[in-house]
Amino acid sequence: GVTIKRLPPYSPDLNPIEHLWSLIKHLLRRHYPELYLIQPGEMARKNVGAVTHC
Repeated sequence: GVTIKRLPPYSPDLNPIEHLWSLIKHLLRRHYPELYLIQPGEMARKNVGAVTHC
């Protein structure tokens, strides 16, 4: 037989890494607001040359 294990519902406020990501995003917004003014596609086009290997 197969035993099915149910996972608890997603709860970001109980996940410590979510608090860390929130802090990082807050600090980035405060110190580098220009990152949030550029559209993602524009940012990707500007930085595609920075990739030197995959």
